[in-house]
Amino acid sequence: MSETPLEHFFMGLIPNLWEVLLFFIPDKNFTKEIKDALYVKGIGKITGKILVMDTTQGPMPYKTGRDNKYALFKASKLERNLYKLLEERNNGELSNFNYILDKYYEQVECIFYITDWMNRNIKQVSNTDNTVKGLFEIQTVYYKKHLETFIKHFYPNRQAVPQGKFDVLGKIQTYFPDISKQYIKPLDNTDNNNCD
Repeated sequence: MSETPLEHFFMGLIPNLWEVLLFFIPDKNFTKEIKDALYVKGIGKITGKILVMDTTQGPMPYKTGRDNKYALFKASKLERNLYKLLEERNNGELSNFNYILDKYYEQVECIFYITDWMNRNIKQVSNTDNTVKGLFEIQTVYYKKHLETFIKHFYPNRQAVPQGKFDVLGKIQTYFPDISKQYIKPLDNTDNNNCD
């Protein structure tokens, strides 16, 4: 079964999101039985280590130096996706484009949530140096900026942001106060006078 042009366009965006993603699978919460089962299936060999996502080979062990330069160019790949989406918005059918937007939003929301969590929990991986910690922080900043720019250009009305699984509206208020200020109106003092 061949891909439709719409599927092809969407699938062309995904590698730029997930490629060269630095991540880890914490092993501290696994019981011994689960760790043994994961190890037998080959997954246990990658828990508790820094990995990088390769789109053709899957998770690979992180290698200092080689993987750093690719991680640092991540922002340009994310920006390339925004250019493609802007171009498609101008050229495509609106109902199809809205579907793509919602599917892309799910991906961006998920990856921002994951990278934010990993950045805050990097201590769960032993033997991480300042370079690795810095790369996780930079990665989070890249995805945060990507999500912020995506919402700004494609969901200027905050109420139009799809209901996601990761409380992105709460994250917007926390991480993107400039966007929040555009949509949150100050309380009217006359309403407060009735509350004694």
